[in-house]
Amino acid sequence: MRRLLNEVVRRELLKHLTLTEVVAGSCGTHFTKQYMFEDDTTFDPLAHASDSGSGEVVTDPIDPKSDCVLSFSNGDGHGKLEWPHFSLPAGFTCPLATTCKTFAAEPGPNGKKFSDGSSLLQGKEAEFRCYAARAQSQYPAAYKSSHRNLDLLIGAKKEGGVEAMKDLLVNSIAHHGLSGKKLVRVHEGGDFFSNEYFLAWMEAAKEFPNILFYAYTTSLPFWLNNKGSVPPNFKLVASMDKNNAKTIIDNNLRYSVVVYSVEKAKELGLKIDVDDTLAWDSDESFALLLHGGQPKGSEAAAARTKNTKDGSYDKIKQAYQNNRGKKLDRLSSL
Repeated sequence: MRRLLNEVVRRELLKHLTLTEVVAGSCGTHFTKQYMFEDDTTFDPLAHASDSGSGEVVTDPIDPKSDCVLSFSNGDGHGKLEWPHFSLPAGFTCPLATTCKTFAAEPGPNGKKFSDGSSLLQGKEAEFRCYAARAQSQYPAAYKSSHRNLDLLIGAKKEGGVEAMKDLLVNSIAHHGLSGKKLVRVHEGGDFFSNEYFLAWMEAAKEFPNILFYAYTTSLPFWLNNKGSVPPNFKLVASMDKNNAKTIIDNNLRYSVVVYSVEKAKELGLKIDVDDTLAWDSDESFALLLHGGQPKGSEAAAARTKNTKDGSYDKIKQAYQNNRGKKLDRLSSL
């Protein structure tokens, strides 16, 4: 396994990108401009992003005169996750993503496309589109809530660093009544964009020991720098790609890897997670089958076509349905 995975490693060191923080404003003021763009350019987990862009955002538009809270999707069954989840802008908050890095333009009649007229823009090393970015490019509610969340977090960071971001997270979780929930996914879209933000989530999770939090991440340095700060109720999954595989293996991190076919998962000896249960209800590494629309003419698009024709996606959908009862039983027993 180690030899096979090491064959796909192209670099031993992770590429660090810089977060640009622009003019800070009061609560509710949109002051973020641009994040994580690579030089001259401006995940895909199966069943890990909502198919619906309406009816999921818990919060109303922020009123600067009232208490500010982050938006959480409520996981009420309209999407593919049946528990609460939190999002940031895909791509923009993923400093160490490479093969899946995708940015979403603002959708809707008042939205703005990228300079080439597209609604999705991939990073220089991207090989397939991030499903969360695709959803954010299609649904105004998903786009706006994720960017609003980022605005509030950066504002808190400027005001009081880790402690202020942690308080914002804790207050928002309590505000939405999530303290009585058993499971929360962190970053259905987006990732840990700074070391301080990573620590804020770890400290916030400690305030809710009854909730199991989990997150996929390519921000491995933040995880490795703070392994001692990760509480037992926060499960992290490293999103493996050819650029970070060596780091993951050398540090014995649990991981997920996107595969283009069921056969590739078998070759790697990895189960395919069809509904996020392997992410939160196990400690093993696993595969995710490529899913969602892909750039025309790309290897990913060809793989998606093949998977559709050979029935792989139908099998995944059936497995999702077959596992639902067991999944809900495990959720209720947390």
